Amino acid sequence: MPGVIVRVIYDWMGAINAASLGFWQRMRRAGVDVRCFNPPRFDSPFGWFSRDHRKMIAVDGRVGYIAGLCVGKMWVGDPKRGIDPWRDTGVEVMGTGSQGDRAVIRPDVDARRNASAR
Repeated sequence: MPGVIVRVIYDWMGAINAASLGFWQRMRRAGVDVRCFNPPRFDSPFGWFSRDHRKMIAVDGRVGYIAGLCVGKMWVGDPKRGIDPWRDTGVEVMGTGSQGDRAVIRPDVDARRNASAR
């Protein structure tokens, strides 16, 4: 959809063995602003202990979703091994209440943008 800004923040530790580097590169090539939350850094060797497990989608200031949102092949299941796809429950929030998730996401997006500018 033209004019829609898509931003994704993923937990680097949670993405280990769950999503390939190529996955994130394809998203970036498609125009998604992909940010890694709290990647390892030399100036903060134990900083990776701080993790973010929030899962939210802020759409347009009028609609938002709070839900499990796992990305990776491991969540699609494996019928040959009798493993069903992962199912999670979410809540759609509409109206002014949906702006709260944007208020939570925005500081993280800004922090990642500032960190990547270093």
